[in-house]
Amino acid sequence: MDVNFKYADEEDKCYGITGMAISMVVFDSDDVLSAITLEASADESIEFLPQYYFSGDPRVSAKAAWTQIVENYQTSMGMVIANVMCRNYVYHRSSMDGAMRMKLLNLLKEEG
Repeated sequence: MDVNFKYADEEDKCYGITGMAISMVVFDSDDVLSAITLEASADESIEFLPQYYFSGDPRVSAKAAWTQIVENYQTSMGMVIANVMCRNYVYHRSSMDGAMRMKLLNLLKEEG
């Protein structure tokens, strides 16, 4: 079974973006959020502040840089999981099947 994470329609996109916004609050990462818009394309619907992105500043200690990278990874992966969960559980009113869970897990491993 081929699993596709693309939005089926605009309403599906709205639920996915809502899930991401909720995860930002849950992970207490809303301080790096610049904007959320439903009118933008799927990959431009959430904007982050510049401090979200790793700058590679040599004045920052390795520990502080690593901590920031891990926090950003957790935030990003939380957003992905919340997007898929909100779309499945709330919008489609169905659970995730095994194929979707495996695809999601593999996606998270690739990014890690």
